[in-house]
Amino acid sequence: MPNEFPQSLARRWIEAFAEYLSSLAALREALGGASRLALRRNVTDWAVALVEMMDHLTAYGLLAGQGLTGVDERIWTQTLRYADEVRWLVPPAGVPAAELLADLAAMQAAWERFERFVGNLPEGFPAQSAVLAARADLDAGLAEVFGPRVGPTAIIG
Repeated sequence: MPNEFPQSLARRWIEAFAEYLSSLAALREALGGASRLALRRNVTDWAVALVEMMDHLTAYGLLAGQGLTGVDERIWTQTLRYADEVRWLVPPAGVPAAELLADLAAMQAAWERFERFVGNLPEGFPAQSAVLAARADLDAGLAEVFGPRVGPTAIIG
């Protein structure tokens, strides 16, 4: 039913955000070290997936991140900015090389800004996460993470 609370999708978003925090913690530890290419791909994939899930939740009237505070809110805000600058995950076919190079340069600059943000997160930031606490008790944590429900933004049926 369109009016039912999409509990499973909301839970999935919380689980994904928790995994994402783990990836950010690994990235923070790796900064200044050897290759971070695998971490970059993982973090980028999670960021894009979380934003896509947010779009689905918004259609049900749930605003992912609406109830976030502190470190979670800062991470979510920066994630939205970063994901917005990821133009593609797989290079599109038939696009001129100059355009691909421009996209790559823009995405590299976005990644560098995001990496600096992650480097400035406090030591042990996952322990400060309300999302991780909500993950332990998902039913109680849903309202805290999503805030009050708003009217649906799309017809779902």
